[in-house]
Amino acid sequence: MLEPHAPHQTVHTWKDVFIHIAIITIGLLIAIGLEQTVEFFHHRHEAHHAHEMLAEEIKLNDQTQRDEQYVLAMHDEYLYNDLLVLGRLRRHALLPTDRIVLFHPYTALTDSAWKTVQASGTIALLSYDEILHYGDIYSLQTIYNTTIEDSMIALQNAQTMFYQGPSDRWDVAKAARDVPPGSFYGKYGDDMAHAAFEDQAAGPEKILRLTPTQVDRLEIAIQQGIYEDEKLINRSKWLHDDYKQFEH
Repeated sequence: MLEPHAPHQTVHTWKDVFIHIAIITIGLLIAIGLEQTVEFFHHRHEAHHAHEMLAEEIKLNDQTQRDEQYVLAMHDEYLYNDLLVLGRLRRHALLPTDRIVLFHPYTALTDSAWKTVQASGTIALLSYDEILHYGDIYSLQTIYNTTIEDSMIALQNAQTMFYQGPSDRWDVAKAARDVPPGSFYGKYGDDMAHAAFEDQAAGPEKILRLTPTQVDRLEIAIQQGIYEDEKLINRSKWLHDDYKQFEH
């Protein structure tokens, strides 16, 4: 901080007193003006950096939700086919190629930039409309992430109906062994995506071991999974519309 200093010579007259006061006052005004100017540019830089971080995160999340729509559509199709398989099981008409596919890759939308802006206090530099809009987006993202995680866990629990020993445990790493970390399940083509979904899927020998009660429970879990997928597809579209408003 700049500090004005009075001249060192002795003050002899009222004129000298007023000159002395004027010098101090002007010095203080200059110091305050310079400090406020520095603070103004610092805040403007912080606000610009916050906008850049949020724009980059929103761009990343928009691409993630686009990728996820591909995954959700494929997963939804598998679940509908699972219902057909259970129908054939009940009619004792199971096919040698039938399988139950429950696996759903989990991909979360990130909120690191938004948390940083809030924790640093930089959020105060955003406009009220921006705060409302960002708040709505990240609230919807939280709901999206919670929905997809809950759905994945529910289907993993349903998968345990096929377990008879440790060797039956579902291994997510094995299903994703051909998909590099950070990549989505369609980046390298439909065949690789289908292979990841179908890996470790229960075939006829496991399906035939299900009791009638387990079949009923599994059907309910699959129907719930379809409902959650369709919710996620709709929310992906809503998020995309919101993300578009922040494109430059």
